[in-house]
Amino acid sequence: MNHQNAHKYIDSDDESPDNGTRALNINIKSKTVYNIGRNKTLIKITARELIQYAGNWIYNREIDKDKVKELKEQYLSNNGNDYFNIMDNDNDADISPAWIISVVYDKEATGAHKLFVIDGQHRREVIRQLLEEGKIQDTMEIICIMYSIDNCYGENKKMTLELFKKINNNLQLKDSDIPKILVNQIVEGIVDDNELVSDKRKLIRNDVNNPCGVAQEPRINKRELIDIFKNNYHLIENLSSEEVIANLKIILLRIRYKDFENIYTNTPDNQKRYKMARDNDFWLNLKSSPNCNPSEWIKYIAKPNEFHP
Repeated sequence: MNHQNAHKYIDSDDESPDNGTRALNINIKSKTVYNIGRNKTLIKITARELIQYAGNWIYNREIDKDKVKELKEQYLSNNGNDYFNIMDNDNDADISPAWIISVVYDKEATGAHKLFVIDGQHRREVIRQLLEEGKIQDTMEIICIMYSIDNCYGENKKMTLELFKKINNNLQLKDSDIPKILVNQIVEGIVDDNELVSDKRKLIRNDVNNPCGVAQEPRINKRELIDIFKNNYHLIENLSSEEVIANLKIILLRIRYKDFENIYTNTPDNQKRYKMARDNDFWLNLKSSPNCNPSEWIKYIAKPNEFHP
């Protein structure tokens, strides 16, 4: 990938296929301090830009509240603006390299962000809290190492995951991290599969627009979809995300071509649900159906040919 192209100013917004939000674009070239390599750059952004323009990479480990508290106390005890900005050079409090944040820049990304924190989500959370509490200025500058990887959630997901492990000193992922990564790979694969989801913006709701995390049947909230696989991880742990999606397509056929009366009891509400599912060819969340609801079909995700609702 051409490094100059990776830093090209993006002058048009992308619409997210997930929740209808528009990507927050940033002039990366104007933030560049030094080009370390072809796809590796030192950038300087403000605290506000870090929070608003850089999201946490979805496969990051969960935020540890104790770690955030420890880092926050460390910052406050040293009155430490210099912890973030190595360009400051006033010698009052030299930065620790541990406070430099690593981000991926994906100019092809859709959704709210094109920058993703792959190392430093706890530091980002400290900065977010300090901003909320008015303890730092939002113009405070922060140094980040930026890696340019297009389609970091798609075709180059594996490359980004390998970078994540490398930056984290090649440590093995914890057992608790593996389920999260697999579940998110499965959900992203489902959302991007036109055979399973004909219109992702209409059918897959998002937490931003639906804080309760539940969508009106037969639509489904992304959080609901994640929970289906997370709560049944023992059924998918020996499968790849590609195998899960292939098996789900077999299950889909068993639901799609059933007669209405074999899916729902005949009520006005169920008639509306069936019509919406049929019109949008979306069958993953018929939760009012005794035999076709997610709690039933997930039981057969590893053996789809045995699913006979």
